[in-house]
Amino acid sequence: MIYTFVNYFKEYFKRRELEIAWYDYIDLIAQAFCMQSMYYWFLMFASRGLFKLPINNSEEFNFWLNESLTVKEYLNSSSIAVLLLCLKNLRILTTYFPSFGVLFDTIRGSKKDVINFLAMISVILMGFVLSGHLLFGNNE
Repeated sequence: MIYTFVNYFKEYFKRRELEIAWYDYIDLIAQAFCMQSMYYWFLMFASRGLFKLPINNSEEFNFWLNESLTVKEYLNSSSIAVLLLCLKNLRILTTYFPSFGVLFDTIRGSKKDVINFLAMISVILMGFVLSGHLLFGNNE
């Protein structure tokens, strides 16, 4: 990540303009989310030996509530980082393996049909989700 930023700054000082392609923005955002998830990971495992049962007072309850929110934020940032890294791998496939161009052209050509299919399947699945929620209630 630092190497990438150093290269961008070198390019900026040489040309006095920063030419960044769209996939470089994805790389920067993915690296930022990776750094954020690493931060949350270190927060989670730095307090690993502090777990005590039962919870006797409200301060301890609030502490573990904050820890659970940290875990939730870690999972959210990690999932976004993984998604962006998958997009980065697609860019690598299209750049270094031009034979995949036929596959990606087929996917681009069927984009409208795939979107229609996903819209219909989401309507059907939301019916099942709603009926399951009405039958079984909120089990949170």
